[in-house]
Amino acid sequence: MWLGPNGSLHTDSYGGTTRYDMLVDNFFTVNKWTHVAWVKNGTTYTVYKNGVQFATRTAPASVELPAGNFWIGKVDNFFAGAIDEVRVWNTAKTAQEIAANLGVEYNGNETGLAAYYNFNQGAAGGTNTSITTLNNLTTGANLNGTLTNMARTGTTSNFVTGVGPVILTQPAATLSLCNSVTSGNTLTVSAVGQQLLYQWYRNTTNSNTGGTAVTGATSATFIAPSVTAGTYYYYVIVSSACNGVTEVSSVS
Repeated sequence: MWLGPNGSLHTDSYGGTTRYDMLVDNFFTVNKWTHVAWVKNGTTYTVYKNGVQFATRTAPASVELPAGNFWIGKVDNFFAGAIDEVRVWNTAKTAQEIAANLGVEYNGNETGLAAYYNFNQGAAGGTNTSITTLNNLTTGANLNGTLTNMARTGTTSNFVTGVGPVILTQPAATLSLCNSVTSGNTLTVSAVGQQLLYQWYRNTTNSNTGGTAVTGATSATFIAPSVTAGTYYYYVIVSSACNGVTEVSSVS
């Protein structure tokens, strides 16, 4: 599985001599964390993006696996991006399981977890030159990784703060309210990441840019006012206090 041109996701495998590849266009967005799950269940491959099913394809009854080492972050060349929370399971995870555990860090002893790399060994942006091994946290033998072509110091080619924010559930697309209503006027967003901050905005157009920050609206839920009749647009910007990354919701 690797990143293709124009933000596409490319998966590939073989069943005997038959190739089973899949190219999913417009999957990634530049400078945004994206959770990817590639699941084989029987003879079906399913790709999930941030916990939501995105694409399917026929899979072989059994997959040919390489006998030697495998790479994380390299196919023909090295991946120019950030990677976190790599997990390999020997069971087919359901959509519900993927969504429920997307932002959860594991211990390494979970049932069905064959290999697990949480990339938590180094200090983000610090001097990590003494770290040469990427630890596998499961009991699987000989599954530790070797850090290759990685400076391990400075702001690039090093350990980073980690995942987030990633919005999992967008606010409701529309709310139709009576004047001065006291129920049914709550907008909610769910997200994963470290030390998340929220700021809701009100806009006069159907856009999630250029709005005015709503004073005091700094949590994952927002009660939309209904005192004045009319059509109003709201969105929320979720940011991480750890890495400064932001994610903007869709418009409600």
